[in-house]
Amino acid sequence: MNKELIPYMWQGFSLGLGLAALFGPIFIALSKAALQKGGRAGFRVGLGIWFSDVVIVLMMYYLISQLVPFLENSIFYFWLGQLGGIVLFGMGFITLIRKTDLSMHSNTGSILEFAGDFLKGVAVNTLNPFTFFFWTGVISTYVIGKKITNQQAIVLLGTTICTIVITDSLKILTVKMIKNHLKSTWMTWIIKGAGCALMVFGIILIVRTNSSF
Repeated sequence: MNKELIPYMWQGFSLGLGLAALFGPIFIALSKAALQKGGRAGFRVGLGIWFSDVVIVLMMYYLISQLVPFLENSIFYFWLGQLGGIVLFGMGFITLIRKTDLSMHSNTGSILEFAGDFLKGVAVNTLNPFTFFFWTGVISTYVIGKKITNQQAIVLLGTTICTIVITDSLKILTVKMIKNHLKSTWMTWIIKGAGCALMVFGIILIVRTNSSF
């Protein structure tokens, strides 16, 4: 590998690690899926999250000059924040009121189940304004601002996404291992707590976007 690309790998690793350290709705969504339906469900949600990240990065990288004015528009973030808050609150509310099923019979790997978990991941990540703030900052600062080459940008952004995938996978596996040592009543309360946390994140998102508009 070209030694000139190593600094961009480290930058991408640092950015991905920094994002992984944050506790937010994405972590809650991954943990809830892994606790409730097992590691495979967690990875299906994770695939949706990672797919959303890749689409957003590609879209913004190739259309940055057209998208930046749009993404910096406060109206865009207002409606994205409102919609995202409603989705998070709704997911949390459904989790809270729905009877918790800790059996693994639902983890069949059917197409409908895969699509449902995958779309949950896409929704949680895409409707989270922080996702756009993060990638806008990375691309505008590290890619456009520093005027790096396409190869350097691919290494930086690719390493960032790979780091996110690896750390999210470790979170899912950790939750899966913990699940095997928890009593069913504890897992029920943890899942209900995750639902409450999603509702809180949704309310905070709605309030913040309203106050900043």
